[in-house]
Amino acid sequence: MAELLLEKGYEVFGIIRRSSNINLQRISHISDKVRLMYADLTDSTSIEEAVKGSEPHEIYNLGAMSFVPASWTQPLMTFDINCLGLLRLIQASEPYASKIYQASTSEMFGNSYPDFAPISPYGISKLAAHNLAAAYRQKGRFISCGVCFNHESPRRGEEFVTQKIANYSKNPTGTLKLGNLEASRDWGFAGDFVEAMWLMLQQNEASDFEIATGETHTIREFLDLAIPDWHDRVEVSEHLKRTNEVHLLKGNPEKIKAIGWSPKVDFKGLVEMMCRK
Repeated sequence: MAELLLEKGYEVFGIIRRSSNINLQRISHISDKVRLMYADLTDSTSIEEAVKGSEPHEIYNLGAMSFVPASWTQPLMTFDINCLGLLRLIQASEPYASKIYQASTSEMFGNSYPDFAPISPYGISKLAAHNLAAAYRQKGRFISCGVCFNHESPRRGEEFVTQKIANYSKNPTGTLKLGNLEASRDWGFAGDFVEAMWLMLQQNEASDFEIATGETHTIREFLDLAIPDWHDRVEVSEHLKRTNEVHLLKGNPEKIKAIGWSPKVDFKGLVEMMCRK
């Protein structure tokens, strides 16, 4: 997102949490172009200071506790970051009438698409924030929610299955342990998705959009492209299977395509991109 905004001539601010081990590896190539500020979505004062110091015209709230299994072990933190974090941003930015993009998630559907029926603390916390955004939108704030289906890239976190597979494809030693190979997802390229996010805030009115490719593929299909001889290398572990599994997630991108967006990277291209050495 920062790269896209810089390309469009924006002055870009970002927030990072104070830590003894600050990792800026993913933005090392643009760190001299982005103004970083210390803040935390769980701390109102720091958010207020960051907003006051930047006076933003647009806010992209991509911060979240987003690893679904961890939301079961840290549900209070998940709600504080994912739901109350948005509320803190809304309140802090009120004097500046900032447009807000809120990152919603396909996990809000659970197994009941197109109806919302989340089955994890993560999905429930995101749905609460989604409804909060809608309520403030009715009161006049410009808050658009992008219901993002799975968006991947070579920068994906190490704990996510696509990155686990991609990393193994580059160094196929030992056995790769995975969970449910039949879980089916609507996988797109994160670089395409941020263009959709930006486009949403350029509209005259705020609204909600599904950001998706409209195609679905299983983890097994991901493996077939990434590691053609995976059958002798992969072990299915019951321990890695979700207790409450979302079996199929497939979005409808018709609304977002109507305002000029379409994905440029297809599923095969995405897998090749992530597995490239």
